[in-house]
Amino acid sequence: MRKLTINDACAIAGKRGGLCLSTEYVNANMQCANSYEWTTSLNNINNSKTWCSYCANKASHTIEDAKQVAFSKNGECLSKMYDNSFSPLSWRCSERHEWNASFNTYTALDKVGKYVFTMAYKKIF
Repeated sequence: MRKLTINDACAIAGKRGGLCLSTEYVNANMQCANSYEWTTSLNNINNSKTWCSYCANKASHTIEDAKQVAFSKNGECLSKMYDNSFSPLSWRCSERHEWNASFNTYTALDKVGKYVFTMAYKKIF
């Protein structure tokens, strides 16, 4: 397999509706069609299944998804808007505790269990 060049990076970005902002081959500074910018290796932009991780995370969930997940845990999502799965949302548990956490963090609570979360919550607050 041949080594990618900066011209390859620009061509890939163009095909995906974005721009390559770099002028040399090191790590490429990229910008998607929604103006999000990030730095990545040229190999990543060529082989990644997603183009822009910001847009990919935003598109995968909505505020209604967050509210449904909270409801399924006998809790509540207090936020009105959803940006992406890494941005903080406001949550309230069944015991009326309120805190901010990303959608990813909140959904990961299923994996660690309520007891672990309760103990972590008490240590933090």
